[in-house]
Amino acid sequence: MKPVESLFHIHSFGYAAENKELDSMILEVYPVETIAYTDGEIASFKDKVTSEGEDADGNKYTTEALVGNTIKAVWIPFGSNRVTAPDVRRGERLLLWRYGDVDHYYWSTCGLDDVLRRLETVFYAWSNTRDESVKLLDETNTYYFHISTHLKLVTFHTAKNDGEPFAYTIQLNTKEGVLTISDDIGNYIQLDSGDKRITLENADGTTHVLDKLVIHSYAKESITHTTDGDYIVNCKTSVQTASASSTIKTPITTIDGKSKTTGAAEWDSSMKNQGHVVGAPHNHITGAPGSPTGPVNT
Repeated sequence: MKPVESLFHIHSFGYAAENKELDSMILEVYPVETIAYTDGEIASFKDKVTSEGEDADGNKYTTEALVGNTIKAVWIPFGSNRVTAPDVRRGERLLLWRYGDVDHYYWSTCGLDDVLRRLETVFYAWSNTRDESVKLLDETNTYYFHISTHLKLVTFHTAKNDGEPFAYTIQLNTKEGVLTISDDIGNYIQLDSGDKRITLENADGTTHVLDKLVIHSYAKESITHTTDGDYIVNCKTSVQTASASSTIKTPITTIDGKSKTTGAAEWDSSMKNQGHVVGAPHNHITGAPGSPTGPVNT
């Protein structure tokens, strides 16, 4: 028995007659095998053809129609997960498909003329739903990957419709020079190459920013640095402001300060102990707990 052949077949080898419009799946294709010869460059054009005739009642009529050298076709991917049609340009070699003699055509790429492309946008999506009633896949129920040299963006995004606690987005903006990693609750990491800035921020507003030659850190409740070794700070000046108190717990405390004028060790006169200026004259009251007996010092 002769095997049954499918009616879906290659209608003609062809060329793209125009640059595909962004986000479109429809393309005008020049079918080489059905229109074998053309003068000049391949392009889509329409001519107006006028026909005159006489109907069954003897009434004369005139009709006009647009006749062209190309066939309008819809992209068929012959694959899975790719959502957008290739951004083909005029002159690319294609295959033109047809089902039987139905006046409806499809196009697919041969992959032989990618060098003719001038900027591309590609969108891939993978289903993230178990719901049998879903009829449309979109950004809420897919993991998707989007590359656009038109927009200068590379984006990978996950959804959380299948029980995931969070959704994530990783985006590279090559136009601005910014890489961002974020989730759907407000945590993010950002690398800004142009401003030489790296930012870490969580949903509570805790931040750590490396901004050119400066580092900024903020936490509403506390910041803790812990090490089992040495903790060393080298700086030109040091300023500490504590609105409530400042405590140092250590077996040994050494403060080495020298006068700018004499070079000898010197305490800053503003240093105080229990409200008294350290090193300033003071009185011991006789009989007070912890004080020596004897006359009041003057």
